[in-house]
Amino acid sequence: LPFFNYETMKGKSVAAANLANWVVNCVKYHLIYIKVAPLMEKLEESTRTKAEAEESLALVKAQVAEIEDQCAQLNEKLTGAVNEKERVEKEAATCLEKLQLAERLVNGLADEYVRWTNTVKELKLLTVSLIGNCLLASAFVGYVSPFSMKFRLQLWKEHWTKDVTDKAIPYTPGIDPLFVLATEAEIASWQNEGLPSDRVSIENAAVVVSCSRWPLMIDPQLQGVKWIKQRKGEDLTCLQFSMNNWLQKVIFCIQMGGQLLIEAVGSEIDAIIEPVLARAVIRRGRSSMIIKIGGEEVDYDPKFQLTLQSKLPNPHYRPEIAAQCTIINFIVTPEGLEDQIP
Repeated sequence: LPFFNYETMKGKSVAAANLANWVVNCVKYHLIYIKVAPLMEKLEESTRTKAEAEESLALVKAQVAEIEDQCAQLNEKLTGAVNEKERVEKEAATCLEKLQLAERLVNGLADEYVRWTNTVKELKLLTVSLIGNCLLASAFVGYVSPFSMKFRLQLWKEHWTKDVTDKAIPYTPGIDPLFVLATEAEIASWQNEGLPSDRVSIENAAVVVSCSRWPLMIDPQLQGVKWIKQRKGEDLTCLQFSMNNWLQKVIFCIQMGGQLLIEAVGSEIDAIIEPVLARAVIRRGRSSMIIKIGGEEVDYDPKFQLTLQSKLPNPHYRPEIAAQCTIINFIVTPEGLEDQIP
């Protein structure tokens, strides 16, 4: 109604105006409420549905988290299994390789068994025959070197071997003293150093490296000297009695423990080095050693080595020289030259 409002009714009655205003407001509220009420119900329903959905979501998230944890554990187990598989495969490959190597080694050792068995038998026999072998080799070094090839063979092959057999001294039948004194590798090494390849030269080299007395080489063709110089190299001091101050060089080598080669020795050796040839060494204290040369005391180094060489084809030395030195015959013979021809 157009007149049913607060302002119109106020002119009639204030109480009626307020009552009319209340009625109007109630009508407005009713009109608004009938529109808002369904929305509020929908809001409540939506809120309830949201809460239920959030609860379901939380439950699903918990389940997802649990499943993800299980997946992580399974992935970890898978990674461990893969690593273990790779380790086992690698170990298997290593074992297979070792097995192949072991098979090759066993097959190779099977071929060596016969040789080792024969070697053991030879060594057992050698323990018995070593006395006679060493006896022949010692006699070879001490006595055979001044002579020619023919006389050397007569000495050790006919006389000494027969004497050892007659005295029942055990030795290796058919033993060659040369191969008691030197191996094939040592002989090849000497030949690489310039030693001629004939039998006499090889025997002489074996005597040179084995004798305990100073070697005195009868070497007119200088084959032995050439080998000694190449063998000793720069450590070798060479001199002759005709040189100036040769005695000082001898004394220096004795004091320093050097290796000395005296070349072109005549049939007589200077008496001043007689104490050196005789090894007349005097020991003082625990380690000090001296030798008297020309009335002068000189420190003696045990490492000192002396080699003498003569160019005379047939020298005659005093018995004392033969006792002090090992005379070695390096004279080249036609048979030796034939052996040296490749």
